[in-house]
Amino acid sequence: MKNTSIILIIMLVAVLAYYAGTQTLSQSKQHSLDLQEKCAKQAHEIELRDNEWWRKNGGSDPSNYYNHYNEKLNKCFLIQEIINSDGVQKYLPDAFEDKLYGSYTDKTDKSSLLSTITHCYVTLPSGEDKQCKSSEEFDTLIKYYME
Repeated sequence: MKNTSIILIIMLVAVLAYYAGTQTLSQSKQHSLDLQEKCAKQAHEIELRDNEWWRKNGGSDPSNYYNHYNEKLNKCFLIQEIINSDGVQKYLPDAFEDKLYGSYTDKTDKSSLLSTITHCYVTLPSGEDKQCKSSEEFDTLIKYYME
């Protein structure tokens, strides 16, 4: 009888521990989903603000917006791409801090249709600004922020 009581107590403790772990995991997932949703809303607000600015200043709206909440860094990043006949521009800001982590610009010569990179850098996690030499290198360097 005593052994049966001990076994039942152990089983009860195990079930309670499992349940508590599941609850913590569920709360953590919900918190992450809440932060992702908050990130998406902030990115959308920036998209609306920037589109309005582009329209007022005679430019074209950015072609693409992508947002990503990086759990490891606890930051909301936004990739903005503007693609038009003048060339390509890409930006990587933090959507809440409005800090720019990277920028890429190339200009297209309309007569030859050749592109020339006029500006390309990404701020590395160390804080160093890394100059890049191509759109592909820019995309590779920003992957850290978008994982």
